Amino acid sequence: MDYLFKEMEEFAELNHVPIIKEAERKIFKDIIAKYKPKRILEIGTAIGYSALLMANCGEGIKIKTLELSTERAEIAQSFIDKSPYKDDIEIVIGDAGESLLSLDKEEIFDYCEPYTCDFNHELGEQNSQRI
Repeated sequence: MDYLFKEMEEFAELNHVPIIKEAERKIFKDIIAKYKPKRILEIGTAIGYSALLMANCGEGIKIKTLELSTERAEIAQSFIDKSPYKDDIEIVIGDAGESLLSLDKEEIFDYCEPYTCDFNHELGEQNSQRI
């Protein structure tokens, strides 16, 4: 995975794609390791860096990630497909607000990334559990 993360970091820098900063990665990984979420909802896939970082933090983590840009989603999928987590990460293409409304109301997420998002009203009370 180190080689893939390095490849993604170089791609992000070259193409001006925002990914989690190096100084924040340890904190981010520590949060995932501490709380051990099994179902993660990510708002904004970009190139899939954070999704792969989260998936790499534990066993059996399933991630649903929402991305507006078809182009970015395709790039993210190409990176994800190179990883051992290709079956654990699902990209949903479209507007996040609309995508949230189309999620299965029975689907429960343990963690919502980015942690600053507040989609309780779209997800419903039972579906808004967070770390």
